[in-house]
Amino acid sequence: MVVTADSLLGRRSPSRAAIYRHMLANPNRDWTVRDLIVRLADVGVSAESARATVYLLVDARIVVMVPGHWRLTVRLAQGADETLRRLLNSWPALDGEALA
Repeated sequence: MVVTADSLLGRRSPSRAAIYRHMLANPNRDWTVRDLIVRLADVGVSAESARATVYLLVDARIVVMVPGHWRLTVRLAQGADETLRRLLNSWPALDGEALA
């Protein structure tokens, strides 16, 4: 679960910041891409950015796939909350935004 600042997941974007914050606020929850799109549409997370971020998080083993679901369903891997928190805290806040 090593994600560096120069990896795609480590690069700051408003969509990734919103997704990471949402996952940290609900660390024991399962998510589908659709869940993230619906819950984060008001902060500008598009279907494309939610989908891409989820696949990158799966590849980095920050989230794990939850078996038994028709749609791709993921949850934070054990210890992944610390990885996401570290990434958020490494980014400069924009316009008074609290990242983590």
